[in-house]
Amino acid sequence: PANAQSVSGTGDVTPGLVSPDWTVGGDLTVGESAAGTLTISNGGSVRNDWAFIGYVNGGDGTLTVTGVDGSGKASSWTSLSPVYIGADPGSPGTLRILDGAVAQSYSGTLGSSAGSVGTAIVSGPKSTWNLDTTYAFLIGDSGKGTLQIDNGGAVRSGQGMIGWNTGGEGHVTVSGRASAWNPFNNIYVGFDGTGELLVQDGATVHTEASTSPGAPASIYIGQNAGGVGTVTVSSTTGDISTLSATDRINVGWAGTGALTVAKGGLAIAARDTWVAIDGTSTGTLNLTGDASGRGVLETGSVIKRAGNVTVNLDGGILRANRDEANFLRGFATQTVAAGGAWCHTNGREVGVGTAFSGTC
Repeated sequence: PANAQSVSGTGDVTPGLVSPDWTVGGDLTVGESAAGTLTISNGGSVRNDWAFIGYVNGGDGTLTVTGVDGSGKASSWTSLSPVYIGADPGSPGTLRILDGAVAQSYSGTLGSSAGSVGTAIVSGPKSTWNLDTTYAFLIGDSGKGTLQIDNGGAVRSGQGMIGWNTGGEGHVTVSGRASAWNPFNNIYVGFDGTGELLVQDGATVHTEASTSPGAPASIYIGQNAGGVGTVTVSSTTGDISTLSATDRINVGWAGTGALTVAKGGLAIAARDTWVAIDGTSTGTLNLTGDASGRGVLETGSVIKRAGNVTVNLDGGILRANRDEANFLRGFATQTVAAGGAWCHTNGREVGVGTAFSGTC
């Protein structure tokens, strides 16, 4: 029949699969020591304990969850225990959640060990990956991890860790209208490793604490000494891309961090934005744009701390979200580039004691 529910596989998949609804009754491995694929389509379902996609050296695994059946039932994959995508050195793994399919897992790690590569793609309206919010979601643990969310896909997770351990490399791209990543309890971009977060073309990334709606959570870019994090919020489509935290945005805590808010981008720190907190840190804040669109940082204040601080104001907007007597703390002087800068009080009582070189 049209849109018949299906679970199918090729190559190295253990244990032997069952279609269209497969309860594994143990662990699932796709690509243990050779190439293997598993596809859940047209409303089919798989349920397992632990999951390994690309397991040991030589393993290459791809798990695809895609589509709905004729009645609109989504294809689904449920992992009751941790999920490792790209587990060991030389073991690439890929998870694809497409075209309205859904996945549920206890926790997730992309690129677990040094030399491993893990990739997850969540694409299409109603395509969703829900991870238990109690546990951290590791993108680039000690290996290389990539998370791509686009075309209306969504991921909900616990604490987001992009570039977790030394040598770990994490990349997250969230792009397109209605595409979203909502990790609870902080986002770290470059914890001890290297991390990159791109929010593009109308997508949203938001963090808050799991204790109650709106409870404080922060974004840390370049957390520890040796950690390197870069975040860019921008749009080329006319749809505003948004990065937001219910507490602070920290650009360079003890490591090296850079935040760029460009044309079509909006970054919101409900409390303050701190730049280069520790003496070992380097923090760079870029606010850019032009007459066709400007990057906006909305925050309670911008605070210059003890490290190496660079703030580039070149066509962007600083917008206050509270009354604040000293909106730019620690900035005795500040250069404004040729693109200018806009200081938007947003109806608040705001004081600025900074001496500007340029137009603000």
